[in-house]
Amino acid sequence: KIKDLLVLEFTTSSADQSLASVRDALIREKRSEAYIVDASGTYIGTLTLHRLMELLAAGTALDHPASRYAEPGSLVLGPDASVWTAMSEMEDFVGESIPVLDAGRLVGVLFESKIVSAYLGILEEIRREEKTRRRARCAARRDRHESGCCDRLGRRRLQRRARKRGLPHDGG
Repeated sequence: KIKDLLVLEFTTSSADQSLASVRDALIREKRSEAYIVDASGTYIGTLTLHRLMELLAAGTALDHPASRYAEPGSLVLGPDASVWTAMSEMEDFVGESIPVLDAGRLVGVLFESKIVSAYLGILEEIRREEKTRRRARCAARRDRHESGCCDRLGRRRLQRRARKRGLPHDGG
């Protein structure tokens, strides 16, 4: 579950805060995204530093409330989503982090790197389990045949790979 990967340190601003105060918070906290929430903590949207710069360039007054310009997240996840779900959902995601909502309330954020690391960790664990199963099957065969079949099969596999790549190989 992604709730184990949540980051609880992120920039939030209340819906009625001014664009100027959101900008100042982002600069002070060295972040590029602020999550805008109402008084009860319900997620309204995300306001990026890039969006703030666009608003400034368009002549928007910085005393406007942040809620007016917050954009709902293109991707939000629930805390009970799996790493697999998060990985597939973030395929087209562009951003610093993904808001995680529980019944509409912002409970944390996820960085892409955390999801990818967890995903790779799961894949590595699956590989280890499969390798252990293969070794157990080989050991069972070896006990049954007392012939070292797995060593011979491993050698044959390496020889086939070498032949395919045009590399020198011994025998077969």
